[in-house]
Amino acid sequence: MRRRERNNRKMKTQTLRIALAALLCAACAAVLPSCSAQKLPEALREFTDLSKVQLPDSSNPSRIYAADGTELGQVNMEDRKFVPLDQMADCVPEAFVAIEDERFYSHGGIDPRGVLRAIVRAVSRGKAKEGASTITMQLARNLYLTQEKTLQRKTEEALIAAELERRYSKKEILEAYMNVIYFGHGAYGVGAASDLFFGKAPHALELHECALIAAVVKGPAVYSPHMNRDNALARRNLVLKKMKETGAITEDERSSAAAQPLRVLPYSGPYENFRASYFVDYVIHQLTSQNGPFGFSPRELATGGYQIYTTLDWSMQKDAEAAVRGAALAAGLRMLPQRDGPTDAVLQYALNTDVKILGLDSAEAVKRYSRSGFSEATILAAKKLAAPVAPQGAFVAVDAWTGAVLAMAGGADSRTSRYNRAWLSARQAGSSFKTFVYLTALMQGHSMSDTVENSRYCIGAYCPKNYGGGYGDGSLVTWHEALVKSLNIPAVRVGHAAGERNIIRLCRELGLDAPMEASAPLSLGAASASPLQMAVAYAAMPNGGHRVKPYAINVIRDSEGNVIYRRDRSAGPRVLDPGAIASIIPALEDVIRRGTGRAARTGSLAAGKTGTTSSYRDAWFVGFNPDVAAAAWLGYDDNKPLCPPESTRNCITGGLVPAAMWRDVMENVKLQRRGFNMAATPPQTEEVEDPDAVELSGEDILEDGTAPAQATPAVIIEIEDPEDTNSPTGEIPGQNPDSAREAPQGLMRSAPRPTQPDNRQ
Repeated sequence: MRRRERNNRKMKTQTLRIALAALLCAACAAVLPSCSAQKLPEALREFTDLSKVQLPDSSNPSRIYAADGTELGQVNMEDRKFVPLDQMADCVPEAFVAIEDERFYSHGGIDPRGVLRAIVRAVSRGKAKEGASTITMQLARNLYLTQEKTLQRKTEEALIAAELERRYSKKEILEAYMNVIYFGHGAYGVGAASDLFFGKAPHALELHECALIAAVVKGPAVYSPHMNRDNALARRNLVLKKMKETGAITEDERSSAAAQPLRVLPYSGPYENFRASYFVDYVIHQLTSQNGPFGFSPRELATGGYQIYTTLDWSMQKDAEAAVRGAALAAGLRMLPQRDGPTDAVLQYALNTDVKILGLDSAEAVKRYSRSGFSEATILAAKKLAAPVAPQGAFVAVDAWTGAVLAMAGGADSRTSRYNRAWLSARQAGSSFKTFVYLTALMQGHSMSDTVENSRYCIGAYCPKNYGGGYGDGSLVTWHEALVKSLNIPAVRVGHAAGERNIIRLCRELGLDAPMEASAPLSLGAASASPLQMAVAYAAMPNGGHRVKPYAINVIRDSEGNVIYRRDRSAGPRVLDPGAIASIIPALEDVIRRGTGRAARTGSLAAGKTGTTSSYRDAWFVGFNPDVAAAAWLGYDDNKPLCPPESTRNCITGGLVPAAMWRDVMENVKLQRRGFNMAATPPQTEEVEDPDAVELSGEDILEDGTAPAQATPAVIIEIEDPEDTNSPTGEIPGQNPDSAREAPQGLMRSAPRPTQPDNRQ
């Protein structure tokens, strides 16, 4: 009897292999002409030795390093708790089977229907896109293989899955799977995930919690409730729907669980084991993405002993993290209905001198900023007042010439929110988008010295207003001045004449891929982008017009020190005309020198653009020096206005806190290059005189981008921002001209920056 069962199993395995080989041959012949059915049997003999299939129990963690060799952390399996299947709530395996492999109990490791579906889709699309992976195949991939999508890897995965099914029961396979899968944040397995998200053991999980845990594994960077609550909630409810369809739960159970709010513990460890955790999350996503160039499985990273040398500038990263925390708290203080004298003094110091005074530990801040005269108690009190109303923020900097990510802070505090707003969040760009409008027109043969009428202008029913609600004074202004003062009506006139579709085309070439509508509001920033995308798009200006693609990994070595990956640093295609760059950079310099971005002055060569969206929901500053492009953003995750309750006064604008955030990271960058890569002499424009020896707090720059009448030197003056007026439907009010600090004596050019140690050799 047992011999017959063994023979049956053997015949079943062989049949599965033959069927899979035939299916893959058909797909191979249709999709990959270079691969033929005659070559496949020979290739099969070179695949994994199935006699070596066993559960590994050793750990050789991979290590991730900054560019200067600073170790950022280890990718290991320490945060894993093995939990037997009979110690999990019944809804745990039911949820995973429903969403990941509904025919798990009826197939022998390979789901023929899923494979056929994958082949059909691959043929129709011309490339392999559909995974068709069963739970057993996923286990095989996580234990033994990489994430790369090749015919060989997929065939190996299927053969190992069939062997696992021959050796182990369904219970053993499912138990192993749920103990090795990765949930993000360093947590492997259901036990660690249950503790991470809910602080309870798997046997105590409720139905909606089981569904959430099963929802995360498809992509922790996208579906973790600590990184994207909306995505996590939507997929949790999808899991519940699939559980109902498979008969695991009733409709009443589904509707009751779906009505539960998304409740998880605040992120505070113990799975926080990295420095620069937002950046490291980005790196690990790059390493493990099935659509990326590396294709590591989480298990492979945790046991392979790889040495991963990244592009991170550790010094800049520390500045960025402190600046984002400090800027978020400064924004919170700014929006308080009332502030006492000491608190207001801390806020003004942060805005005019360094927001990092609020972003560092209070004791360290007192030591670093001893000249401020603030006590530790004063700083701590200001931070406590700001914390309940503080928004979120993000900062990202890239090497403008290569696309290397130098710094990335995706939130104010990774311990409370791991959602990486620096690269996952797409927010409206506001007036920072106007740069692309003028670049499009400049590449059609225009110049920033051209003039445009600043008067009422309608396209159909759409009649944009300048900031403050006016329709302009009817005068002619140069494009240069219109951009410096962030005037809306001239931007819409220029954009409509250049063609909104042409603007979208240029944005695509610069790397902005969010949906855009070819309509008049586009010119005022009715388009979404992440801070990373904005920084990369702006990088094309200082580098002479070339598009760069962001990357975070320079070199990967295996456990024996052999280089298995080295970044290709070849230049990207040229997408901007040098003449257009030469024309627009002086205007963007003037934005900082005397326009809406005066708070971003670093004391050295810099250019950039402010951005504030409709109803103050997003505030930006995006800019560059000759070496580095960077974007700073502030906003609430729920998209509420950056304003005090029931008020449009003391709101946060791009030229206020984001500009100060950008300044307080970029002012520490030592330039390697002594000037912008401009091929032509910029036009000469008349400068607006800055007030002498007056620190401006943010309220004192008027709607046209100029300063108020001369104030008494060394006195902080408070003039309310003009209120945002009611706009016609579809109107996006433009940039609010805001904060500045005392101008340096000319543009100072710093000495060249020493090169980073090269970890490639």
